Amino acid sequence: MARVLASISTLFALALVSGCASKGMAAGSDGGDPQGGVCASDKTGMPFIAHVHSTGPNGVTVGIVATPPEATATTHTFMLTVTGGDAGGPIEGATVTVVCKMTHLGSSHGCTIPLVTAKDMGGGVYEAKQVIPNMTGHWVITVKVGTLDQVPFDEVPFNFCFE
Repeated sequence: MARVLASISTLFALALVSGCASKGMAAGSDGGDPQGGVCASDKTGMPFIAHVHSTGPNGVTVGIVATPPEATATTHTFMLTVTGGDAGGPIEGATVTVVCKMTHLGSSHGCTIPLVTAKDMGGGVYEAKQVIPNMTGHWVITVKVGTLDQVPFDEVPFNFCFE
């Protein structure tokens, strides 16, 4: 009986590991580096890792920490760190929105909630809830930042592939 239970436990563990690998994530991965599936051939996607950052054409830099941290087609909360402008430091009191768009086969569509307004948490940190890329594939997540007195309007693009 003990051997049967040990065999069942081993088979269950192997099934669990192979099931995770079939979702496109490497064993031991932090969830940000898809290894297979839809994203395997995506050469333009950025790594979906903590503190990934991008800079817009007007010099605004946005860093993203996502919850959950995996690049999956599900509901995410983004903690956005916004810096730049004349002083190069945190940009406070800005209007920050998140827009996501998927383009494929000559057409495009947005997330389930097409425009998410981020909440100002202070110190140049903004929280965007309900960012929902609802399909697997390549998405352009654009963080729009604007203030009247500190920095010109900027659009900061991120290219992610969600499994």
